Amino acid sequence: VYSPLLRKEGLKPSVVEYKIRRIVNEYIVSPKSEKKLQVALWWIERLKKDLELLKADDYHELMKALEVHAILDCAEMCARASLERKESRWGLHHYRVDYPERDDKNWLKFVIIKKDPQTGKMKVETRPVELKWKFK
Repeated sequence: VYSPLLRKEGLKPSVVEYKIRRIVNEYIVSPKSEKKLQVALWWIERLKKDLELLKADDYHELMKALEVHAILDCAEMCARASLERKESRWGLHHYRVDYPERDDKNWLKFVIIKKDPQTGKMKVETRPVELKWKFK
């Protein structure tokens, strides 16, 4: 937790956060496609290496450094969930150019992302939505 404070040299948390937010805005927001999401995941894997280089000059920057870890996790979860769902849903927010139609037959389900605490790897699974009423 305190390693960014102990480093003599490294990357500022604000720089790494800026890079992550650029990746999200370029590759993860709509309109989405498999290619863009794969590029996002490539960049996310690359940026994971930068987390080990974070340097903080004070406790405020230490908090920002730790926050960058969570922001990168969230970006990865968004990319993996979007890649898993092979349809468009919820208007423009989750529009996929490669799957432009809503597909309740195959995708009326939750996409669940879990991070293994030992390996740090994200696991994607789905669970059907159990409706008590029918949509028309």
